[in-house]
Amino acid sequence: MSRTFDRNREMLHKLIDDLPEDKLPKATDIFEKIIGEETVSDEDKKELDIARKEIANGESYSFDEVFGKLEKVMYDIIFSCGRFSKPLLSL
Repeated sequence: MSRTFDRNREMLHKLIDDLPEDKLPKATDIFEKIIGEETVSDEDKKELDIARKEIANGESYSFDEVFGKLEKVMYDIIFSCGRFSKPLLSL
């Protein structure tokens, strides 16, 4: 995949993660229309329903929460091997 593709995908994920909950059903409808109903399998629809319920119940994580934790874990892994000295940063 190209860097542009990856950047576009990341931007779309960020936009979706930051979308207010009340806008998610409309966004889903838009995406379904863009990709076409025939490409959304029954299993995909079930997964979307599960995701919608989890979001409605507050069982989701924001982009910043996920990548903030991932950044800290990667930071700890990289500097725990002893080959690098930790920069003076606090994560």
